[in-house]
Amino acid sequence: MKRGDFIPTPGQHLLNCEDCVSRLLPGNTYGVFLICLVLTSIVPWGISKARAASTAPTDSVIISGSSHIRLHQIGARILEKIYAKAGIHFQWEALPTRRSLVEANAGTYDGEIARIPGASSQYSNLIAVPSPIMAINGRVYTVNVNRDIQSWQDLKGLHVGIVRGELYAERGTQDIERTSVRDYRQLFQLLLSGKADAVIGIDTEADFNVAKYFPGKGIHTIGRSVFKAPLHHLVHKKNAYLVPQLNKIIRAMIEDGSLEAIYRRAAADLGGN
Repeated sequence: MKRGDFIPTPGQHLLNCEDCVSRLLPGNTYGVFLICLVLTSIVPWGISKARAASTAPTDSVIISGSSHIRLHQIGARILEKIYAKAGIHFQWEALPTRRSLVEANAGTYDGEIARIPGASSQYSNLIAVPSPIMAINGRVYTVNVNRDIQSWQDLKGLHVGIVRGELYAERGTQDIERTSVRDYRQLFQLLLSGKADAVIGIDTEADFNVAKYFPGKGIHTIGRSVFKAPLHHLVHKKNAYLVPQLNKIIRAMIEDGSLEAIYRRAAADLGGN
């Protein structure tokens, strides 16, 4: 398989392309071409002032991201390299997961680290860069439930937990009894307290938290993945002129393998795969 195989063709809808997504998620790890969003310098959220809307060229950007998702730390490191190739200084600020999207959409920030396809339909001021920089794999975790989970519908009748602001989980469980929490530690605390029968999480995030904070507690996955999708960097519409340039850089980094290399180094630095 050539590295170029990971680049979507014009007009291709990756959310509905099982083959493309499976290439982004080989095996049980994010290998070959993985989620690419990380931290360069973690700045306490709320420091930056709202930028005035402008289409004038900029030499720096401030991007919002989730303070509770390691993938956004990884993604920030990748974006730092991408923006550097465009001659733009990159900085990011960590916010609660949902607030990151809300503030970026309001124009307080120049964009958001990365989200699933379709995020722009809900947050219409944000433009997705066509070429993805990461991918996610949503799994169901439990302690006592014994059920063959093949889809979201198989969760009906259970009380589930999700992380607030994770769009794929919010959409997938909208007709299911659920509790939303701030982060992954709270998610698994909810499960172990018996207040949720099962919880849904991005596998790399969930596995990291279980291994670090809840070893030996009997937490495990059940069934197959309920969601797989690429992640795209979001740019505020005031910076729409940046999208073609960023897309070209991302495609080139996929082809030469540098995107994968940055992901792997960042993931190793933060712990986990």
